[in-house]
Amino acid sequence: EEINAVKEILNQNTEKLKERLGISEIVNKSGLQDTSAAELINLAANSGSPEALLIAGRGFEKGIVVKKDIITAAANYMRSYRLGSNKAAENLYKLVQTENFFPILKKRTEANNAEAMYVWAGLVALGFDYSITPEQAFELLQKAVKQGHVQSIIETGLCYYNGDLVKQDKEKALEFWNSASQKGSIEAKVRLAFSRISDYEKGKDVSNEIKIFEESSKSGSVLAQSALAYCYEKGIGVKHNPPQAVELYRKAAYRGNMAAYSSLKRMYDELRPSEKEYEIFEE
Repeated sequence: EEINAVKEILNQNTEKLKERLGISEIVNKSGLQDTSAAELINLAANSGSPEALLIAGRGFEKGIVVKKDIITAAANYMRSYRLGSNKAAENLYKLVQTENFFPILKKRTEANNAEAMYVWAGLVALGFDYSITPEQAFELLQKAVKQGHVQSIIETGLCYYNGDLVKQDKEKALEFWNSASQKGSIEAKVRLAFSRISDYEKGKDVSNEIKIFEESSKSGSVLAQSALAYCYEKGIGVKHNPPQAVELYRKAAYRGNMAAYSSLKRMYDELRPSEKEYEIFEE
């Protein structure tokens, strides 16, 4: 059923697909010549669209339109999960349970394949694998970084930022994201901008960061969309506008971003009367 759904997406009218992936404006402005479904998904994935990465992952896992490659599938799922998609985490977990996944992953890692090293390190960081130590996982990640693998550079930044695999060091995280940003990564650029927003002090000029969020959001970045919502919610760099924040959080949540969903729920909870009859109980 899910395979048929992916095929349906790939055969979808390109205008509908652009709208679904949130890239209509950027595609129309760019004058992109190849507007096939596969190319649109590739463009959206590189811009930070968790939906596009999820679709691409499923395509590589099952060999739909592209040659089957379960390691590349895992890499796409991992990127999608890092952008807030719980569905991607579910697909990734199921994939790593398959019989031939780790033998293939190990073989490619031994051949110094950067994507495989990125995947294995990421699985350890996410708690999906314990067959190697965090130190060994981080070493694999650094080998991939030395090969210029952009996602490994971003992942290293996340490890330092969150204290996964290594001791937390936010300054080092920013250095790695800056490196990835200079290589053209939209995700890294947005993460850098948001790190500056999170340390916001009243009166600080964040107009450049707001511009990054606005432009990247139009390119399909769900991180940028959520970050822009946060700015409207808090009145950072833009006029305080809760309704606009809710609208952007809702769009990002609809696209599968759990952080946006949590922020949206929090905003509604803050508006809800405190009386017992208004309480909402979740299973």
